[in-house]
Amino acid sequence: ATPPPKAEPAPPEPRKFAPPSPAAERAFLNGNAAYRSGDLRAAAALYEEVLGLYDADEKEGAGDMDPTMLSSTLSNLGSLRLDEGRLDDATALYARAVAKDPTHADALFNLGVLRQDAGDLDSAEALYARALGVAPAADAGGIYANLATVSHMRDPPDLPKAIFLYNQAIDATLNAPAAPGDTPGAADATLSQL
Repeated sequence: ATPPPKAEPAPPEPRKFAPPSPAAERAFLNGNAAYRSGDLRAAAALYEEVLGLYDADEKEGAGDMDPTMLSSTLSNLGSLRLDEGRLDDATALYARAVAKDPTHADALFNLGVLRQDAGDLDSAEALYARALGVAPAADAGGIYANLATVSHMRDPPDLPKAIFLYNQAIDATLNAPAAPGDTPGAADATLSQL
């Protein structure tokens, strides 16, 4: 007699994370509001407060904290430091964001831009490719455009690949879903920037 087939092992349970504390959520949202209003000092202080609250929760053994807000805080603080011209700090913050959440598309993209600007084209290309795999479809055009630029910057330039990727950028931009608040002609304005 043939033995019965073995049952497939059950897939692992999805990780469950503790939600961020209300104080961390409040500081994050207020930091975003301060950043949008141009108050970089207040935004930085609020983002640092979020990081401090996460550090305190980890030290107290509060459980497995959800990395989403933490990685977004690190990425936003990285963008703020970039606005201040503090490239090394921005690079370190984006790298920390990616380490906490390897699918954080903004941090992957922004770290790619900094690596590209530093001439590390291989790293930039790998980061853009990762961002492309996790970013919303509306962001694909910009990522393809940066991938094309990297191909064009190589020595010697890989022009066929760059042309292909620029065409991908155009297609992605034209076919991107409309974001809330988009106005007619937004795709044309984006294409004119390519």
